[in-house]
Amino acid sequence: MRFVRINERLAEINGLPVADHFGRTVRDVVPNLADTLEPIFRRVLDTGEPSVDHEIIGTTPAEPGVERVWLASYHPVRGPHGPVHGISVVVQDITELRKAETERPSSVLS
Repeated sequence: MRFVRINERLAEINGLPVADHFGRTVRDVVPNLADTLEPIFRRVLDTGEPSVDHEIIGTTPAEPGVERVWLASYHPVRGPHGPVHGISVVVQDITELRKAETERPSSVLS
């Protein structure tokens, strides 16, 4: 469960350059999120099934102390003969969406 590839956007979210991810674990890179993410990763690796639409709340080194909300999905990456040898992660920052939803006034019907 170590980074072997990462795009620039996720590296920015994590607060480290792309090159500083390689060979490191999630706990090394985003320790505040590791207890949430590691069980999801383990489940995908063990079952070979995707795990989608997780709302993850926490902080990263990119913005220490600033709570963010992400929508994340995790998919198995299979080798040429079928065994799972990695996980593909898709992450979308939905902090502003969640903030707008909580600030929106409720409708009152009469």
